[in-house]
Amino acid sequence: MFIPTPEERIYFCRVCKNYKTDDWKRELCALTEKSPAFEKRCASFDLNPDASKKDFQRYTSFETTGNAAKSGNNRTAGILILIFGVLKFLASLFLMALSAGHGGMGITPVVFCFTGIIMIIAGIVKIKQG
Repeated sequence: MFIPTPEERIYFCRVCKNYKTDDWKRELCALTEKSPAFEKRCASFDLNPDASKKDFQRYTSFETTGNAAKSGNNRTAGILILIFGVLKFLASLFLMALSAGHGGMGITPVVFCFTGIIMIIAGIVKIKQG
């Protein structure tokens, strides 16, 4: 059996009825007024059905696999999509400037601009989900 790290213990605590934070945003047990220090399982664990969906998913993922479902992947993907969208949008502005100097603008800069804006929005949404 595994012994959870201090960071992993928090996955249990966040879905427990005895979970609380203090004025400095430290995560504590309401019973002991201390950070979680249990070895394998907390004897006072009491599942809180009102815990957030995200915290409950992390808890159940950790309980079944020993690994927490982390949202870092969504955040990283969102940042990459956002960066690529900004680059695509900037490329569209460059293409528009080039084509304006040659007497007409084709469809490519407009498509680049439109898809760049969509990617920027998608990146922001994904970052907020993470």
